[in-house]
Amino acid sequence: MKYNIFFRNLAVVAIMSMCMIALSSCRSHRTIEKKDVVILDDQETPLKPWVNCRTCDGKGTCTRCKGTGKVQGQRCVTCSGTGKCSVCAGEGGYRAD
Repeated sequence: MKYNIFFRNLAVVAIMSMCMIALSSCRSHRTIEKKDVVILDDQETPLKPWVNCRTCDGKGTCTRCKGTGKVQGQRCVTCSGTGKCSVCAGEGGYRAD
């Protein structure tokens, strides 16, 4: 009976260890950057160059409320009170197509 519990616990620990190793390897991407080109370890093709948002000039903040979320004490209707640029969703731009 003690052996069954031991092996069951050992199996649970082994499965949890494999999951932790798999999760940690997913988060540790190395990047190589060369003149506006970014290549992750698991990619075959490089990421496209970054293009700044024309609406917020790459800042990511709403141009109407200046990122506060309010205009004259009221919730900003342009960004719905988030303070983020409504065009780029606060990212400041996008990857070129």
